[in-house]
Amino acid sequence: MALKICVVGNSHVGALKFGWENIRSSHRHELTFLGVPGTSVRDLTVEHGIVLPTTNTARKFFLKTSGSEGIALDSYDVVLLVGAGLTLTSALSLTNRWRPYGLVDETIRDSQSQFNLVSDQLFAELISSRVRKSFANRLLRKVTRQSAVRALYVTTPLPSSELRLARSDDPVLSLIAGTHGPSIASLYRNSLERVMGKDKVIFPPAHALVDGAMTDARYSRGSLRLDGEREHPDTDLNHMNAAYGALVLEEVFNRLGSATSSR
Repeated sequence: MALKICVVGNSHVGALKFGWENIRSSHRHELTFLGVPGTSVRDLTVEHGIVLPTTNTARKFFLKTSGSEGIALDSYDVVLLVGAGLTLTSALSLTNRWRPYGLVDETIRDSQSQFNLVSDQLFAELISSRVRKSFANRLLRKVTRQSAVRALYVTTPLPSSELRLARSDDPVLSLIAGTHGPSIASLYRNSLERVMGKDKVIFPPAHALVDGAMTDARYSRGSLRLDGEREHPDTDLNHMNAAYGALVLEEVFNRLGSATSSR
């Protein structure tokens, strides 16, 4: 079944857009892409079932990518909300206060009792609270409340595994690259599914990840900016390339296909 799909979000829309160019001949779906810079993603709102820009900068990107100043949600079968500012690193920024992993010898895997300043249950709720209050979650809920369109959330890519070769003073990035990376990435994933709904969250396939906490570096090399005219610098560990975007879109299509066949 061919579907009309609108892909909207921040700069991470680029990977899906360029990935679609590589696989579109294998699918009958019709995809529309609308990406705004990360600094402008909060300038999007939903009113009466229409996604609208609230600033001139966001409006410029709407006109450039979609040819209009608004997106009528009911014109589509599916809306994919991509990234929208919610990341593993932002959700975990509270670890320094509640779970000071930096004080722990990472060679000791069972040393959790040394830094459990709050219970596991409370810490999980703190992470879930960050997700619940995020702009991404609020925008997703506006879409589902104001339209019958099926809405899915495509997660922001996890940092590139090149992180292990880079020197970073950021304690959260060091945590992700270290021994505790898999456990905190799993906590973040569980929080997303708990808050947004397991049926609404799209993660990249497991084989595209390293230790479940980072994206394999082959999917970050050669990533293009949203305009497609320049590559991201080598120091950019967050944006992914067309190969990654194609993998994520296949995950989306598989999810949608399963939902259709189950009806």
